[in-house]
Amino acid sequence: MATTGPFNLATTYLRLRADNSAEPLPVNEELWPKLMSGQLGTFHRESLVTMISFDSTWNNWEMHPHGDEIVCLISGKVSMVLEIGGRE
Repeated sequence: MATTGPFNLATTYLRLRADNSAEPLPVNEELWPKLMSGQLGTFHRESLVTMISFDSTWNNWEMHPHGDEIVCLISGKVSMVLEIGGRE
């Protein structure tokens, strides 16, 4: 069943399914553990759309071993390091 918006991506993430439907996922403390543990599935042929804001340096690494990530910088500046095959 398709869900209509509009959605505020700061408070609701969207799971875009292979059948072109969108499932809203409320942003709360339970979401990321469920995503990381696979409780919400593998997202095979699906996408997770999020919007995250940072106002200071983010000093930890992030990785997506089972999927790709697209980053859209809306404002400000960012330095990113891409590691492939153990090389930066």
